[in-house]
Amino acid sequence: MGLALSQRLWIIGGTQESAAIVRALSPYQISPVSYLVSVTTPAAVSLYPVGTDVWVGQLTPETLSEFLRDYQIGSILDASHPFATIISELAIAAAHQYSLPYLRNERHSCTGFPCNAASPTPSASPAPSASPASPAPTNILTVPDYPSLLAGDLLAGQRVLL
Repeated sequence: MGLALSQRLWIIGGTQESAAIVRALSPYQISPVSYLVSVTTPAAVSLYPVGTDVWVGQLTPETLSEFLRDYQIGSILDASHPFATIISELAIAAAHQYSLPYLRNERHSCTGFPCNAASPTPSASPAPSASPASPAPTNILTVPDYPSLLAGDLLAGQRVLL
C-alpha cells in the first residue's frame, strides 16, 4: 500500500539525520505528501524547522494502533538513533501488521576517530591507529567523577547519550 492522499509519512526522529530528512522534505509538507515526526523528548523538537508537525512522547504496543489511526499514518521512515531499538522493533511490527511500507535510515559506519555520523568522511585508507605518541583528541574532556561533571555547565547545550 503506497502513501495515499489522506495518509501521512511517520518519521521516527530525534536525530540529526531525521532533521536533515525533514529539511529536505519541508518544501513538500502539503498534500499529497505530508509527514509527522515523532520524538521522545520536548528538547528534540528544536532539531526541526519551525512549523514542523512534531509529536512528543513514547509509543507502546498499547498506544501504537491509536497513534497510527489518529494521525492517518500510511508509511514509516525510521530515522531513530541506532540504539533506539524498542521504537524500531515496534514500528517494524506495525508495518507488518498493517501492511505499511517501512524504510530504515542507516547511519554510515565509522572506523576512525573522531566519528561524526552527520557528516561522514569517506576514506580509501584505514584510519590511523592510536599510539602513545599520538596527540590527544581535542574533543575529549576528562572529569574526576559524575558530580563534578553535573555540577558545572560543561553539558550546557550539549546532546548526551548515556
